[in-house]
Amino acid sequence: RRAMAYKFPAQQMSTQIHSIERQVGRSGIITPVANLEPVRLSGVTISRVSLHNIDFITSKDIQLHDYVWIQRSGEVIPYITGVIKDRRENTEVITPPSHCPSCGHETNIIDMHTYCINNACPAQLQEKIEHFVSKQCMDIEGIGESIATLLVQKGLVTTVDQLYQFTKPEKQL
Repeated sequence: RRAMAYKFPAQQMSTQIHSIERQVGRSGIITPVANLEPVRLSGVTISRVSLHNIDFITSKDIQLHDYVWIQRSGEVIPYITGVIKDRRENTEVITPPSHCPSCGHETNIIDMHTYCINNACPAQLQEKIEHFVSKQCMDIEGIGESIATLLVQKGLVTTVDQLYQFTKPEKQL
């Protein structure tokens, strides 16, 4: 009861955003992810950071090719704390995608998130399979990211419930 804990302020480093990728989640949310010039921060090399949604990008005034300050939120998750506007040159405004990066279907913006509204989107299906077989859900062993990718790419699975239709292969002599 008489002890006090001192916390040091989070270490921050500057780096540059090189490109933006867009990831499609199992619910259809398209999340922008910034690829950074790799920087060593708190013992870890950071080369990617989530930009969360269009409101986050707008509120921080983040643009492509900007120099930004990053820190590890909670000493774990990389997080952009601000933009170094003095170093801004040849930048481009980041806009929400009009089409899904996975299936090419049109997107829809609801509140702050951009959604792929195609229920048959392969990226959504792969994420749904990965979640469904995970330890937190059905805990199905033997299926991970690479198997889920193959199942979707080969067209063997178009809905998650089809995982239960697979049978054990016969042994060949």
